[in-house]
Amino acid sequence: MSARTLARSLAPPIVLDLFRRWSGRSLRFSGNPSSWDQAIRMSSGYSDPSILERVLMATRAVASGQARYERDGMLFDKPTFPFPVLAALLRAAARDANHLDVIDFGGSLGSTYRQCLPFLNGLSPIRWSVIEQASFVEAGRNEFTTDELKFFASLDDLPQRGSESVVLLSSVLQYLDDPLGRLRELAKMSAGHLVIDRTPLNESAVDRLCIQHVPKHIYAASYPCWILSRPKLLDQLSRNWRLVAEYPCPEGSAHTEDGLPFASLRRYVHGQQFNPSLLGALVNPFFLARRELWCAIAAASSDMRGRLLDVGCGTKPYRELFSTDTYVGLDIDSQSSRSRNTADAYYDGGRFPFEDGAFNAVLCNQVFEHVFNPQEFLSEIRRVLAVGGRLLLTVPFVWDEHEQPYDYARYSSFGLKALLTQHGFRIVRHQKLLADVSVIFQLLNAYLFKTMRTRSPFFNMIVTALILGPVSLLGLVLGTLLPKNEDLYLDQLVIAERL
Repeated sequence: MSARTLARSLAPPIVLDLFRRWSGRSLRFSGNPSSWDQAIRMSSGYSDPSILERVLMATRAVASGQARYERDGMLFDKPTFPFPVLAALLRAAARDANHLDVIDFGGSLGSTYRQCLPFLNGLSPIRWSVIEQASFVEAGRNEFTTDELKFFASLDDLPQRGSESVVLLSSVLQYLDDPLGRLRELAKMSAGHLVIDRTPLNESAVDRLCIQHVPKHIYAASYPCWILSRPKLLDQLSRNWRLVAEYPCPEGSAHTEDGLPFASLRRYVHGQQFNPSLLGALVNPFFLARRELWCAIAAASSDMRGRLLDVGCGTKPYRELFSTDTYVGLDIDSQSSRSRNTADAYYDGGRFPFEDGAFNAVLCNQVFEHVFNPQEFLSEIRRVLAVGGRLLLTVPFVWDEHEQPYDYARYSSFGLKALLTQHGFRIVRHQKLLADVSVIFQLLNAYLFKTMRTRSPFFNMIVTALILGPVSLLGLVLGTLLPKNEDLYLDQLVIAERL
């Protein structure tokens, strides 16, 4: 093993990221243009002839056997395979008598096709259609067209597709002037599968437009790039597609130069904010709370059937856990909730805009403490629930004030059960969450996060990884080893039946 390889394997990821930024060998995302036209003027653009020239030379090298793989004009000696994409392609082929029909948007000169080809033996016929800029289409038709691989300049040029066609959007959506508009167009096609790969997403409710700068060792270029809002993307997709799987991309996470964090993920649905993995302890200061809450809601979700109403839905972070017939999001009518554009309906804090008994299930997650009039609120939940319908309610017991000044109450287990019983509910299940020593560690992290947080997202990320992360992991271990204490806990979860 070379010294360089050894150093790379031993260095923490944050050190490697800092080195790449210092040396100029990583992508940069800068600026905040107000429109797509302005972003075009601030960048060299996608049509820069040097881009095609570099990609053309690299593709020739791969086609002639001089290199194993190319991407974005970079050559690689060792093959890398996009296994999640391959899984989706093979799944589609298995449902279509081993036929594979791919519509590859922004597929360059066939990079992904060649990358996947070693695993597509036995499929016949294969029809791989790349849709690209006119200059790429001309180059592709002149040098790389085969019986399987074809190049087209637009959707209108494509022949009729079958119902099992796969639409592949690999590192594409972020470079379109209207990404969600393109998704709406694609929904009108007869294609039965959609794969979104290598697409940067942020956790806010707003898409962020910036300028992406390519490192000079690849080629000197810059172009407009969207850091898409995950909530908005998921909301758009949910209208026409059903989620089958999700995978993180190797590119991992990054941030713009002014600090907006984002991740490049393969059909990224939940990152570390609500459903953190073990490594999520290093990026999420509320790891213990969110991990416990996610697991508890997942376990309780099977009790919810039929039409479900998510009261105070926010970005609908738990939507994927429920297999109900209908999922309707309701949020308070405010500027922030309207800007998220994820709720299906809004209310003024009084009467819900639904008929009596309209739903079989209601989810109310970490909302009840923000309700100033709990009696009226519970009466409305009971009104829109059908007789025998279920309410899944979570609420904090020990937690600092948050979302001030709209934090009005904390409820003991006795108080919460009494309120529900008084308003015509029968308690089916009651669960205390984080009822062990880990609650102390979560409260410590909440204190550290608030007292140490600065305006620099990068500094906050370092503090979370180096200080809060180890605290979370220690709490996780000790919470498993030490006795539980049912009198001190973080949250409670209740399932109640409407009488």
